[in-house]
Amino acid sequence: MIEQRQARGTFQVKRAAVAPAFDAAGLGRHSLDKSFTGDLEAASLGEMLSAGGSVPGSAGYVAIERVTGQLFGRRGSFVLMHTGLMNRGAPSLSVTVVPDSGTEALAGLSGSMRIAIEKGQHSYEFDCELPKHLTTDELTAGLAAIGTSPADAGVVELIVRRPRMGEREIVQEAELDMQTGLVGDNWKERGSARTADGTAHPEMQINIMNSRVVNLIATGRDRWPLAGDQFFVDFDLSAANLPPGTRLAFGTAVLEVTSEPHTGCAKFVGRFGLDAMKFVNSPAGRALQLRGINAKVVTPGRVRAGDVISKA
Repeated sequence: MIEQRQARGTFQVKRAAVAPAFDAAGLGRHSLDKSFTGDLEAASLGEMLSAGGSVPGSAGYVAIERVTGQLFGRRGSFVLMHTGLMNRGAPSLSVTVVPDSGTEALAGLSGSMRIAIEKGQHSYEFDCELPKHLTTDELTAGLAAIGTSPADAGVVELIVRRPRMGEREIVQEAELDMQTGLVGDNWKERGSARTADGTAHPEMQINIMNSRVVNLIATGRDRWPLAGDQFFVDFDLSAANLPPGTRLAFGTAVLEVTSEPHTGCAKFVGRFGLDAMKFVNSPAGRALQLRGINAKVVTPGRVRAGDVISKA
């Protein structure tokens, strides 16, 4: 689901000359440093190349800038591409979002920006499309489908490694290890705020979320990895079906469900909305463990997308 919105505000820009890579080309090169206020609260860095025509009033420029901040309260970054022309005094300008350049809560962003300059003040109008944050009523309407997830034999729908903070890597097959958890994931390196010394929490080695829940909240499979979990499964994760201590066969590996609660965070709110956070952490959401469960590896092995999950 996509929602269309228009962001408005002002911005300031600092431009500084940079030595061109090829002096003989006769191009101008400048760095860009901007700050945006209004519906887009952000800063950007970029570069611009320009050239003048042989007729006064004719010129052109191209530019790329990475914008980082908040758009309608949703935090992330995206890239804008500029193509500007001046044809004997007649200006034209295109500023568009580079496809698939959005990150974090701005993943999936598309749109175009209009820029105006009046009395030295820069302003913008940004027509954009963003994946929709569902309301409580819309989320609650999806509970019936979630409740039909299989309780005895489920399926691994998606495996996501997190090699570094903020990065996601979808894999078809993964290795599970008792010491490192999901091999190639940063669970051990990232540590935990729930341990006294900040080291990785042994009871939070593996994060599992119901695929029907994440598909409802994320409004599309391409946004599942933003939830931050490693495994998305079509399986009943409720506390009644999987109390702490339950063992699960994952491919050739075996996991044990732990008692450490799996809750949302500020990033979850930014990516999916406050209503989604309240939904998964409501009394019903906690009983169904809609945000997911934590587990640890008790038998090493390998697991593939499409493998059957069952109680061991």
